[in-house]
Amino acid sequence: MKRAYTRGQPAALEAVGAMVAGAPPHAILLAGPEGVGKTTLALDLAAGLLCTASDPGDRPCRVCRACRMVEHGNHPDVHWLRPEGPGGQVVIGGVYPLSEAGRAHEEIAARKTHGKLLLDPTQ
Repeated sequence: MKRAYTRGQPAALEAVGAMVAGAPPHAILLAGPEGVGKTTLALDLAAGLLCTASDPGDRPCRVCRACRMVEHGNHPDVHWLRPEGPGGQVVIGGVYPLSEAGRAHEEIAARKTHGKLLLDPTQ
């Protein structure tokens, strides 16, 4: 991933590059201490999976419409789910509408992705 913003995590970048070039798993859990780059890596992955560059080795290209939309936070297939309420819990009722919404905009992506749901547990 030549144009990834993630720094200092070569193993994670290699794994994300393989997911972008091949078939990603249905879910990915990024865990680690605060400040190590989990959010940046998740956005690199989302941009790479949604990128429309013809060569998978060039994804994310950072110049196609999909990459720019991910970077500007307005890609319709990227959804942030943040915990709310007492104890900062994520309720399953908040997940279903987001997963359905992601399926409605797949024409922007290079391939069928079924949406990207990014969970931010820090809020």
